[in-house]
Amino acid sequence: MQTPWIKEKQLNRALERNEAFWDGALDGPPLLWLTVPNAKTGMPPQEPSSDEALWTDLDYFVAATEDRLARTWYGGDALPISNPWLGPDQFAAWLGAEMELKPREYTSWVKPFVEDWNDFPEFHIAPDNPWWRLYLDMLRRCVERGKDKWVTPYPDLHTGIDALSAIRGGERLAMDLLAQPDAIHRAMKQMTALFKYVVDVASEIILPAGQGTTNWTGGWSQRRFVCIGQNDFTCMISPGMFDAFCWRDTVETCNHADVSIFHLDGPGCAAHLDRILRIEKL
Repeated sequence: MQTPWIKEKQLNRALERNEAFWDGALDGPPLLWLTVPNAKTGMPPQEPSSDEALWTDLDYFVAATEDRLARTWYGGDALPISNPWLGPDQFAAWLGAEMELKPREYTSWVKPFVEDWNDFPEFHIAPDNPWWRLYLDMLRRCVERGKDKWVTPYPDLHTGIDALSAIRGGERLAMDLLAQPDAIHRAMKQMTALFKYVVDVASEIILPAGQGTTNWTGGWSQRRFVCIGQNDFTCMISPGMFDAFCWRDTVETCNHADVSIFHLDGPGCAAHLDRILRIEKL
């Protein structure tokens, strides 16, 4: 990994310490990613005319990314990273959901579209899905512009039970776990397969750049480092239901990464922590 914004000695130490963390060989204090935005002067590019274009205008996106990272101060073990994304519900949009972008709120929203699980025997990401094509274009542009400058992360993947919640609606999905468990088990297997597919496609774009990998949580590795467990929905289910509907997906997605981190979102999800900590690959 290379960058003009961190001195060589500091960069080499940061890379060494970040990688050592995954091997349980970190020497010295805990990892510390410390950044100060706008620490240097610069000339940010002019914003596009619409809020949505803050993400969809790729020329602006890569120019703004480079400007922001070049004007940031990096301390400790921090590295410059830029995360191309279309909000937390981008995966649901790749499955066909209508999506509304809210760049200034740093989020997106989708409209649930599954009325009957029997109408969706197989979920897939269509090659011509406009949101999928846009994301891949963002990813490629970010990797190309970031060569020898920054790390481009793996996508923020609300797959699994969160994807089902987005495309069905949380309240209806909660009832489905009781009333239609077979349909949910079938859909969850497909979510697991689609997680693997997206990670593999992203790897083909990210890894050849030689900048290593990261994700929206921060941290770095030369290996495939993916954030697992974007399972915010699990704050509403019991450990027994987590085992029944989410356990296999969690294990398989961990196994598909080289190194991984689990995003435990909120105190309600902590009920599943003991179970999650049994996953050796996590």
